[in-house]
Amino acid sequence: MNMKFFVLSRLLSSTTTLLASGYVAFALSIISIQLKAWQSLTFWILICLVFILCAIHHYISIRVKFDADILSTLAQQSKQQNENDLTQALDHSLLYFKLMPQNKAGRDWDLRFQGCLKLFKIQMTFVVMQYIVLITLIFKLLAQ
Repeated sequence: MNMKFFVLSRLLSSTTTLLASGYVAFALSIISIQLKAWQSLTFWILICLVFILCAIHHYISIRVKFDADILSTLAQQSKQQNENDLTQALDHSLLYFKLMPQNKAGRDWDLRFQGCLKLFKIQMTFVVMQYIVLITLIFKLLAQ
C-alpha cells in the first residue's frame, strides 16, 4: 500500500505544471481577445468564459495538490504506523475541518485512489478546455 501512496502522490504533484499551462492559456486568451478589441456581447461572454475556466481550474488544482500532499505524508507515516490507524486519523481530521462529508468516512483506499485520479482527470479536462478556447480565439482573430 505504501507504494500506491507514493506513486499517486507523485502523479498528483504534477498539478503545478498543469496549472501553469492553464495560466498560459488564460493569458494568451485574454491577449487575443484584447487584440480583437471586440466591444460586443461576444467579447464579454468570452472574457467571462476565460475567467470562469481559469478559476475552476485553479480550485481543482488546489484540491489535487492537497490530495498529493496528504498521500505523500501517508506514504511516509505508513512505515511507522498501522494503515487502519492512519486512515482513521485522516478521516477524523478531514471531518473535523469539514473537508469530507460524514458518509465518505471509512472508505476503502482503492475508492479514494480512484477519486484522486478522477479529480486529476477533471483538471486535465479543464486545461484542454482552456486551450480549445484559446485556439478558437486565435482562429477567429486570424480569420478577420
